[in-house]
Amino acid sequence: KLHSARLASKKGYKVLLVDDGLQHRRLKRDIDIIVMDGQDLWGRGAFLPAGFLRDSPRRLAKADIILISHVAEGEEFQRLKRELQKHT
Repeated sequence: KLHSARLASKKGYKVLLVDDGLQHRRLKRDIDIIVMDGQDLWGRGAFLPAGFLRDSPRRLAKADIILISHVAEGEEFQRLKRELQKHT
C-alpha cells in the first residue's frame, strides 16, 4: 500500500482512499475514517483470522471519523456511541 500511495502521489493524485490503511503506520494520512459494524463492533472479540478485528480498539482514539453501519437511529445508536466513547 505504501508503494501504491507513492506512485499515486507521483502521478499527481490528491486523494487516496485506502481500505485497512490504519495499520500502515508509515503511510502519511490526513484523515482516518473507521467504519464499524453496529451488529458486531468488536469483530467477535478476536483478531483475524479468528475474528474480524484488524487493529486494537485503542487505535480508535486516532480516528477523525467513526462510522457505524447496520444500526438504526435512537437508543441502539446511543448505546453503541457510549461503548465507542470508552476508547475515543
